Amino acid sequence: MKKDKNILVVMPVKDEHKKTLEQHSQGNKFIYSSYDNVTQEMVQEANVIIGNVDPFYLQEAKNLEWLQLNSAGADPYVKKGVLPEDVILTNATGAYGPSVAEHMLAVLFSLQKKLHLYRDNQNQCEWQDEGGVMSLCGGTLLIVGLGDIGLYFARLMKNFDHIIGIKRRPGQVPQDIDELHTMDDLDKLLPKADVVLSVLPDSKATRNIFNKDRFEKMKNTSILLNAGRGSAVNT
Repeated sequence: MKKDKNILVVMPVKDEHKKTLEQHSQGNKFIYSSYDNVTQEMVQEANVIIGNVDPFYLQEAKNLEWLQLNSAGADPYVKKGVLPEDVILTNATGAYGPSVAEHMLAVLFSLQKKLHLYRDNQNQCEWQDEGGVMSLCGGTLLIVGLGDIGLYFARLMKNFDHIIGIKRRPGQVPQDIDELHTMDDLDKLLPKADVVLSVLPDSKATRNIFNKDRFEKMKNTSILLNAGRGSAVNT
């Protein structure tokens, strides 16, 4: 990167991260802030922004050359008029696969083993049976959206007897996936699944894709995990 650039960092960084950034971009000026504390003036003076800032500020970012998001989702930033022309926009796709997949695994175990109910019982000093629980073994997992998170989740879930993946386009079956389908097959696959993981982005095609009709196609005992956009599920 050429020197004498103003680099605004608005994502959480420790001293070790600051040292790494500054070592790789010597001669440039770094300003550290946060999403809540960043100002319009900081954004206007920045040539490079690392992290998400309120899109409202970007309309006047006349000096901006590159915006590197700390999120995988870029929905608010790709709308027309948000960024000045010729600004390079990059996101953090691939950065969250392990952490989000592991979180969803923890949520799944909690629901399957009714840990949330037993936690509440424990807090109330009650000892009672909450009924049968589910197992990972012998089930079918349907992953709707085979990006970084979906594929990492598949690797964690090898104890399932059968793992089905859905992508927008057909292609080679990825490692750790037993069957690959497109969205056209969603309705026929839902009745087979014991667990459905949604990792869908927000788009016209995905909004409310999990609705009353599709819930009725699912098993009464099935679990829906949503690690994608909330707009995919009609609550």
